Amino acid sequence: MCTEATLVQGGEQWGPFGMAGHGATAEINRLVSPGEEVTVQAIFDPNAHGPAGIGRADRAISVLMGGRQVLQLQFTAYVTP
Repeated sequence: MCTEATLVQGGEQWGPFGMAGHGATAEINRLVSPGEEVTVQAIFDPNAHGPAGIGRADRAISVLMGGRQVLQLQFTAYVTP
């Protein structure tokens, strides 16, 4: 799993969470109040793909909100040898 995410809210952390279908993916049920901030920390490990993992890598983290709505957080990494 090259990409993992951790949710940080009020000094507490949940995760790391990885890709669906690559091991057990736990679910959490956290309420975020209006105006409250939470942080999603993403860790990308290009070594997970071996030598073929060089170049541009586009990744996304999906956050399921309210049981139906999905928030997509996206980032791009440029991996050099």
